[in-house]
Amino acid sequence: MRKVAPPPSACARWDWPEMKARTPSILLLGMLLAAGWMLTLGRGLAATGSPHTLVLVASLPERARHLAIQERRLYLVGPGPHPGDEDRLVVVSIADPLAPQVLGVFETRGDLKSVVVAGRYAYLANAYQGMVILDVANPAEMAVVGRTQEVQYAVDIAVAGSLAYVAEGGGALRVFDISDPARPRQLGVSDVEEYEGRAVAVAGDYAYVASVGRGIRVVDVSDPAHPFTAGYYDPPGPHQSLDVAVAGAYAYVAEKSIFDLTGSLRVLDITQPQAPFEIASARVADPAQGVIWQDGLVYLAHAGSGLTLFDVSDPTTPAPLAAYNTSGEAMDVTLGAGSVFVADAAGGLLVLHHLKPATFLPRMLGRK
Repeated sequence: MRKVAPPPSACARWDWPEMKARTPSILLLGMLLAAGWMLTLGRGLAATGSPHTLVLVASLPERARHLAIQERRLYLVGPGPHPGDEDRLVVVSIADPLAPQVLGVFETRGDLKSVVVAGRYAYLANAYQGMVILDVANPAEMAVVGRTQEVQYAVDIAVAGSLAYVAEGGGALRVFDISDPARPRQLGVSDVEEYEGRAVAVAGDYAYVASVGRGIRVVDVSDPAHPFTAGYYDPPGPHQSLDVAVAGAYAYVAEKSIFDLTGSLRVLDITQPQAPFEIASARVADPAQGVIWQDGLVYLAHAGSGLTLFDVSDPTTPAPLAAYNTSGEAMDVTLGAGSVFVADAAGGLLVLHHLKPATFLPRMLGRK
């Protein structure tokens, strides 16, 4: 609550010695705030040469490998709290990102690779269980409403309108009509390649599949009944593509080097989807496993060395702005509610804020 200034007559009753006694405390508070700002600024400069910084504001001890977000809810994929527990889906309220709260848990069978949420339904890539569709309108009572029989090993799913695109570990990309979530109907399947699929992103008439064996595979899905491979990007050297995000004419790829187990952010020009080509790359200390783009910025989750924020306003020169070294293994990242959410494996769910020089002090003072 904002305090209203007292009338002038009340000011006349203030004792000057008392005012002098309070002055050192006020000055000390200001010095502490300034010191905190300089310390955090210094850390950002030391890590990236940039005055931007990423700070931890909250966490949740839920083991997390993959994340999805919808409005004020976050969906976590990860194992249960005890050794040997099977994977599960955890729904978290982020109405207040500084105090995330678990709303419900759904236990799955076998490996749960990823989740995407659209409307009141969550679409789970449940490995050998295929695509499993949950009604998540009430997180306390989530229920299976549909599942597929055709998918051999689901690793990731993208949803666009009434279609779901399921990437398989064995190489196929399957397209399903999900207009009736209780009865998903396969429309088509792409030609199978010998590679291990890891992630899929869909933009317009094309699906971009990140693979362990062959970089980025571009699938033409303009006719959902007949998807086909339209092009490839093969990274130089022994690299594995583990995630992909598409924004406009560019694809941003999270990669792992088999040679030295480092990672990289690779930027591809996809103006002609049939012939994507590299325009830039940036290395990080550990395998890059999750990537997301927003407003000219890329957030890259890279295992044991945490999260790095890149400025890609010029995609040909990705520039690191800030970094945060997590305590676990950063596996995925998503954005929402003015916050950055990191799936840090055994390190749990981390909530970070990206602070810029112009907004740092106001946030320290509790102002928006």
